[in-house]
Amino acid sequence: MTKAKELIFQMEFYIKCLFIILSIFSMSKILYSTLGIFYKLATAAVFVIVMLAVFMNLKKSDGYRRYLIVTMGIIASQLITAIVNYQYNFTGNIIEIIFMCSYMWLLVPLNKKTIDKIMMFTAYCTQVASFLLFVFTLVMVIFRLTIYWQPSGLSSTVYFGLVDGRIWGFVNPNSTSILAYASILLGLVLIFKQMKYAKFIKYNIICQIINIAFQQSRGAMISSVVMIALYVVFIHKDLSIIKKIKRIVLLTGVFVVAMVGINSIVSSYLQLGTSETITIDYTDSKLNFTEKKESSKKEELTVRISESTSSGRMYIWENGLVMGLEKPVFGYGTRNLQSHYNDFFNKYTIENSLIGGNFHNIFLTLFVASGALGLVAFTITIVYVSVEFLKFLWINVEKEKSLYMILFFGILTGQLFESIIFYSTNFINILFWMVVVYGVSLCNEYKNSPQCQMCEITDIEELQRMELAILDYIHEICEKEGIQYFLSYGTLIGAVRHKGFIPWDDDIDIWLFRDQYEKLQSYLLEHDNEKFGLKSYHNDPSYMYPFMKIIDKDTYLLENGIRLDSKLGVYIDIFPIDGHIEDKEFEQEMSTLIKKSQLCSYSFEGVKAEGKPLENIMRYGALAAYSLKDVHSYVKAIDELAKTRKIDGEYCDFLMYKSMKKPTIKTEWFKEAIDWEFCGKYYKIPIGYDQILRADYGDYMQLPPVDKQVSHHNFKAWELKK
Repeated sequence: MTKAKELIFQMEFYIKCLFIILSIFSMSKILYSTLGIFYKLATAAVFVIVMLAVFMNLKKSDGYRRYLIVTMGIIASQLITAIVNYQYNFTGNIIEIIFMCSYMWLLVPLNKKTIDKIMMFTAYCTQVASFLLFVFTLVMVIFRLTIYWQPSGLSSTVYFGLVDGRIWGFVNPNSTSILAYASILLGLVLIFKQMKYAKFIKYNIICQIINIAFQQSRGAMISSVVMIALYVVFIHKDLSIIKKIKRIVLLTGVFVVAMVGINSIVSSYLQLGTSETITIDYTDSKLNFTEKKESSKKEELTVRISESTSSGRMYIWENGLVMGLEKPVFGYGTRNLQSHYNDFFNKYTIENSLIGGNFHNIFLTLFVASGALGLVAFTITIVYVSVEFLKFLWINVEKEKSLYMILFFGILTGQLFESIIFYSTNFINILFWMVVVYGVSLCNEYKNSPQCQMCEITDIEELQRMELAILDYIHEICEKEGIQYFLSYGTLIGAVRHKGFIPWDDDIDIWLFRDQYEKLQSYLLEHDNEKFGLKSYHNDPSYMYPFMKIIDKDTYLLENGIRLDSKLGVYIDIFPIDGHIEDKEFEQEMSTLIKKSQLCSYSFEGVKAEGKPLENIMRYGALAAYSLKDVHSYVKAIDELAKTRKIDGEYCDFLMYKSMKKPTIKTEWFKEAIDWEFCGKYYKIPIGYDQILRADYGDYMQLPPVDKQVSHHNFKAWELKK
């Protein structure tokens, strides 16, 4: 039975992945005309698997069950519409319902582990597909080509290049735009999950931003602005409300300027040269180039974002509403719409707008196709999912999970101007419902987890208690393994001056000589702990520090000004001590590497210099350039450079500083460790603690002014309440 289950689970994965690939191909009319039969067979196979998964999950009391119940209302409404209109294309409408079941319930799992794999597969496929579409569009622009193609088996002409003021790629501009911003969000998911090929994904994100500008879909631009706002609000939880508003305004402004700027540049480029128009006719099973000529008219790329016209949508919406009111309760049935178009729309609108996008508003499309019954059922589902996702976004702090919910709201916003998440074979439709079901699974997983609530840690004593527990964990390991460590920096001052934390301090620091540091790191890499975890560039490619941290796994921490998410928790810092001699060349190399690693990791907030606008422009430019780099290589180089300084001289220190001080800490001051009281327990400090602290801080026993008695860290932390 176990082998049989494994075989079924493997079949589920491969059949659903095939279905996704074919749905991507289906975005092109040309490819769909060739692969349509295979897509239909894959849909039938998916339907069988989906029905089995629905039966299994309906018997359970979980989030899938609730989702299935609300979506069954949609299926029931479509079935009623088909029965009411049985005399018109009944079989076609039933086939449409089967396809609906396949995409709406695609990720309802036989095996829950499978849906994670499918989502990762889809994320990678989206990166590849969006990049290829961008390359195709870019080629059309560079060579100033416009192609009109009449393929065999298609009644309408397919065109590529600059047509009617828009750039048409291999897929129509609206679908390409949605795929572009979906690719950006899923690319960020892969980056946050620390998946492979992060550098290539970053480059593709830039390509997709350009692609959105190429396509000039105003619906996609509005969706992008909505997602920018949601991203800032729910991803940057460490920012204040005022800072969030400022960032939303700034990013939206940059995005709009980029869209207009790219289009202006491309339009100027197209105007400078001569465009070519190619007409291809496929007749009698032979491919004939019937025309290739220089265009006598120089087309100009329209900057549509600044236009106030509706591209004919108002006409479609007004007449679509009139059409729907003719059958307001049950509608016409989706497969019956085209036969009634002539009664309500002109020929141009039917041929150019209604076939691909229906009524260019998903709610209007549902109303006309399935009446008030279908519209209410669909609205209930959308409201249910939206409420669940908003609740999740409010309490969740894991970035990559929140991105799926943000993508849902982005695509949904675009459907106020399009209708491709229902009654469509388009991959965007498939992706939307995959995001819905996967998001529901994340909400369900969070609710059923013993770690069901994140509470912000605002009490410094609570933070200190957690850090002390981590210190106990490290002390125990060091005692058992014969590893020598020392309390350091502010922690050492606190031990000597207060016999505990400095009252306003919120961190713990530890020193180890390099050999002891490596010994401890090796132990932690080999021995996992349920409560505490190692953060190091050795086990996390997105970790931005050249030294290790030990974190509390039941906490989550966001550092203000840091762009990368290394999934930190409340932590203590562990610093290696290396040999130190005055060496300007070494100091310069170390400083350069650290600056580059910071540019790979910091946000604009992190590099901002107060009151220096011109300097900030340079900093932001450097940050934008280095954001495409991989921080891992720089962090590793910093650590390897520090290792070259052997502890065989008079001085030693932690060397990974951007502005390195002169050698002042003598190696002999660490020749012995002594026990010292700290918060009622005893830990190790160097025997020369007084000389070390005076060399670093001067008269460390003197309290600083009251206005300086504040933490120098800037972060927010949450605890998982069980």
